[in-house]
Amino acid sequence: FMPERWERIAPSLYEYLPFGAGPRMCIGATFAMMEIKLALAMILQRYGLMLAPNARIDRSIKVTLGTKRGIPMVTLRPDRAVPRIEPRGNIREMVDLTVRG
Repeated sequence: FMPERWERIAPSLYEYLPFGAGPRMCIGATFAMMEIKLALAMILQRYGLMLAPNARIDRSIKVTLGTKRGIPMVTLRPDRAVPRIEPRGNIREMVDLTVRG
């Protein structure tokens, strides 16, 4: 087991198939994906999330609305207050982020 092997490569969706594909796909794939999502949700409940400083968020309009490069976040310890950080990028054209009284 060498997790560091992923530091230098970025396989496409068709190069990395952890559960296989097609008729011989792993029968536990659906269960494993559900378990991963549940574990992640349980871990994230213990931390706060804030927008990364100087984060640039640009919208991407295709069939659905999304962001071009995701939304960079930073995890905080549960006892820390979440500071207000203004996002940069064209996402500001779509959302009113003014603070009202």
